[in-house]
Amino acid sequence: MILLFKILQKLIRLFINLLFAIQIVLMILVFFSAAYWFFGVAGFDFFMFAEPIAEAISDFVKIYYNSSIDIAGNTIDASILVFDIVSILIVFIISKSKYYIYRSAEFIDKIVDGLIQQEENKFNEALRIETEKRILNSNNVAIIIKIELKDLTIKKYRKADQPIRNKDEKEEITFKMLYTELKELKGCKFAKNGTKLVVMLNEFIMIDTILPKISKIIDKIKSELKEDNWEIYSYIGVEVYDNNTDFRNTVYPALENLIKIRHSRGITCFGNFKLRYQYKQDQKYNIELFNSDYAIDGGSDIYVLVKKV
Repeated sequence: MILLFKILQKLIRLFINLLFAIQIVLMILVFFSAAYWFFGVAGFDFFMFAEPIAEAISDFVKIYYNSSIDIAGNTIDASILVFDIVSILIVFIISKSKYYIYRSAEFIDKIVDGLIQQEENKFNEALRIETEKRILNSNNVAIIIKIELKDLTIKKYRKADQPIRNKDEKEEITFKMLYTELKELKGCKFAKNGTKLVVMLNEFIMIDTILPKISKIIDKIKSELKEDNWEIYSYIGVEVYDNNTDFRNTVYPALENLIKIRHSRGITCFGNFKLRYQYKQDQKYNIELFNSDYAIDGGSDIYVLVKKV
């Protein structure tokens, strides 16, 4: 349908250009023929160079109309005069009709624009559905947790006989405490790498249940360690993926990049998690753009999950 109207649109424009050309040609012919005829009647030969044009016009008019007029007793061929009058009338009619032709062209343009907009809307809707489907297919979640400890006794007065505490050993013990607590979470799988722990879910809907539990467990361990003058810093990142994603080469490197930010006051994520989370009902977190100049891979946006009050 749109192709038909586009063809009609081009034909109308071509027709308008043709009418414009006809007007120009007729006005030129009227000028030269009328000048030749007028000066010929007056007995001057100023426009004799237009005689071939005038004769051609006269021969053409005489095919359909052959008449003469009498001026001061002289009989004069009126074919050129008839041609000029008819030509001026045609130019006048074309000038008046072009208004309606332009209106018709505008009407066709609106139809074409409307059809194009309909096609764009259909395409955008199909793209939206496809994008939404692709986003919703990312139903798997991976959460990475990294912990670091800081010995608070270093800032305090240390006795000469007080032994230096082993931070690495304490971090390992703390990591085991964390893993022992987290492994009780139902519906999760775990993978360890040094002092980094990856929690994997197969149901995105569980994310608002698991994340608060992880935070609660970390806060509990923080309280216990603080009594022994240890400060714990936890860095958490979260990513979504579908069943076709290469976890080792795609998901895990993304998680590593997130904890490299070393943001300890929230859970970091990329834009694809933000998009997926927007489709979740009863959201417990706000996702805000990370307020930093830090960028991953030259410019990927990073966001932070902030618990709703």
